[in-house]
Amino acid sequence: ARMIVCDIKSNELIPLEISRKVSHYAWANNDEILCTVFNENQQCGYFMYSVSKYTCRAIRPDILTRDGHPSFIDDNTIITDTYPDKWGFQELIIADLNGGGETTVARFYSIPVKEAERRTDLHPRLSPDKGSVCVDVNSHGVRDLVILDMEKPTGR
Repeated sequence: ARMIVCDIKSNELIPLEISRKVSHYAWANNDEILCTVFNENQQCGYFMYSVSKYTCRAIRPDILTRDGHPSFIDDNTIITDTYPDKWGFQELIIADLNGGGETTVARFYSIPVKEAERRTDLHPRLSPDKGSVCVDVNSHGVRDLVILDMEKPTGR
């Protein structure tokens, strides 16, 4: 999957990624997009693309190595999810983009990946005040929603 943006003023299509597979994304600001990206060896990483500079840089390759659906909590922190592992568990994770670690907020059981058509991705969505997060879950084979309160440590 290629990543292309459109300059609304010039109506020009701008390819930002044409060789690797871009999966999920979140706008960091008006110029930068955080994406999950797979290389030719199917290894996943998070990359920040600059629309104005046509550049990308790896973000936290030491911890962000699993495909997920990122959302920004603040300029330096994201919440994202993982796909189910081989036992069917997936995680909701908060990651510090500036060198801190990652924290698992919750773990959920989902139908294993081998039954992908029945798998439910968490797709974390923050409330406008970022005081809670809503996730999709698989409850006994039926999609459902769970809303979790977000603990707000100092500095967030």
